[in-house]
Amino acid sequence: MWAAPLTMADSIINNWSDCPEIETGLKPYYIPRYDKIVMPCVDTFFTRANYIKTLFHEAAHATGAAKRLNRPGVVEEIIFGSTQYGFEELIAEQAAAMLCQHCGINTEENGLFDNSVQYISSWINAINADKYAVIKAASAATKAVNMILGKTDTYQNQENEAEAVNP
Repeated sequence: MWAAPLTMADSIINNWSDCPEIETGLKPYYIPRYDKIVMPCVDTFFTRANYIKTLFHEAAHATGAAKRLNRPGVVEEIIFGSTQYGFEELIAEQAAAMLCQHCGINTEENGLFDNSVQYISSWINAINADKYAVIKAASAATKAVNMILGKTDTYQNQENEAEAVNP
């Protein structure tokens, strides 16, 4: 049952041309200074789907690096728990859900949807601080997903079109 989604998830990460180094650690996080993703061993997660979604979440953070999409929530020093921190978490969580769907991982069947809802609700201040936060985060998440999937040409074309319309 999991062979195809796992293979596709591995393929997405392995084929990301600008994927940061991934190393094993005790908890998952992205280190912007070293452009490195740290992930616990697969066996420490309840399911492989949880591992994949967590890896996608950290990969989404990595797209915010200065050399990639240059998102403030990644490149600037921000305070844990701040609105800006919460906004970056919202981006990463949405991107991870999009990538899971792309792989065919049904987030509702695997309990991942409930995990996302709970996680995002912990950053509710970021959502409440800006009534457009969810829409802005979805746009940023889509850009992150496109970058990870190697669709950066599409993203760049959209940016160029936007600049032409709004100089």
